Amino acid sequence: MPRIIFKIDKKQDARNWLRVSRMINPPYGLTRVKNKQKMLKDFTATEFITLEKNKWRLEKYFNENGFKIFSSIAKITERPIYSDTFHASFTTAGLMPYDINDNWFMVPAQKSIKKQMAVVIHELIHLQIIFYYMKYCLQKGLSRRQFSELNEIITPVLSQPMLRELHLPSNKEYPRHGKLVKQINSLWFKDKNIKNLLDKSIILVKKTPITE
Repeated sequence: MPRIIFKIDKKQDARNWLRVSRMINPPYGLTRVKNKQKMLKDFTATEFITLEKNKWRLEKYFNENGFKIFSSIAKITERPIYSDTFHASFTTAGLMPYDINDNWFMVPAQKSIKKQMAVVIHELIHLQIIFYYMKYCLQKGLSRRQFSELNEIITPVLSQPMLRELHLPSNKEYPRHGKLVKQINSLWFKDKNIKNLLDKSIILVKKTPITE
């Protein structure tokens, strides 16, 4: 079974705060950070203890449920999990970046374990879709930005049944994606075939202007 290595890394957290502070149009729900001292400070003793507990709980959860989660992701994407090892670090910022080159993503440090688990599943699906289907979508005429938007739109749709089964909170889509999510959700539940879903979703994304 693939594994996830959870890390408490203040440097990664600081870099994430800097990402947020430099964004001209932050995603919905993110407030631009003005105080760079706040970004660069070390974790307090209380924060560190909380993160240690979260790290232990997430590791325990994956020891118990990881096989089911990875099997479900492989099934819905119709591909084996592309890596044996993933890396996840905690962030106190509201942005959850990921990097396919390092099989890496971030987890919200200050959320409940259930919310953290929902984010982990969300990011794993993102990475799986990028690895196996980004090239296909670009060949079908999507720009990289359109593909990024499509990945954000279809991930809540693909993850919904698994999150419900695991009694985890649903992934929330961005408000600008609301209409497309409903359309794509309807398409998915007709045959649950990832290639058919992508083909039809690509057409919808091309036709729909994505506003900030």
